[in-house]
Amino acid sequence: MDPTHKEKYLNYLKQSIAAAKQVGASSVTIHSNALGEGGIVVNHYDNLSDTVKLCSMYDTLLACVKIAEEEQINLNLEALNITTDHVGNFLKYTQMGAEICRLIGSPRLKLLYDVYHMQINEGCICDTITNYGDQFGHVHVADVPGRHEPGTGEINYKKVIRHLEACGYTGFVGYELFPLTDTATAVKAIMEHC
Repeated sequence: MDPTHKEKYLNYLKQSIAAAKQVGASSVTIHSNALGEGGIVVNHYDNLSDTVKLCSMYDTLLACVKIAEEEQINLNLEALNITTDHVGNFLKYTQMGAEICRLIGSPRLKLLYDVYHMQINEGCICDTITNYGDQFGHVHVADVPGRHEPGTGEINYKKVIRHLEACGYTGFVGYELFPLTDTATAVKAIMEHC
C-alpha cells in the first residue's frame, strides 16, 4: 500500500511463488498489508490517505499479475476482518477486492473469499456470493464467533455451500479454523454442515 514498498513486495512475491511451485501449489494468497506474529497488521499506514493506498494497491497488483502470468501461477487476494483479528488492514470488503480483480481482468488474479472474515465485516454472505462469486478463486470456512468449525456459531454453512454451488463456484474450499475441542470432532462437524 505504500508506493515506496512496491519493489520489496514484488521481490517477496517472487520468493513466495518459488516456494509454492516447489511444493506443487497452484496459487499464492496475497494481502493488502503485511501480517506479523499472530496475524497482527504490521503497519496501518495511517500517514497515507485511502486514495493513495488504493492506487498503490492497484498499481502493485498490476505488477503482481504480470509476474503471475509469467510464472503461470494464480494469486488470491484476501480481504480480512478489521475488528477481531486484523485491526488496521486496508482491504476489508469483498466488493473492493472483487472490483479490483474485475478491473485488472486477469484470470491469474482472483479473490480469496473468507466467509469468517466477511461475516464479521459485512454479513450478507449469500448476496455477496451472488454479486461477486465470479471473482472467487478460493473460499475459506470457519464459523463466527471463535473461528471454529461449522455448526459452532451463527453461519448456516449448508446454505452457504449450496449457494456457492448454485452460483457456479467450482474452486477449492479450505477450512481455516481452530477446532473447538479436537480435530476429529471438527472434521465430523465439517462433514455434517458442509
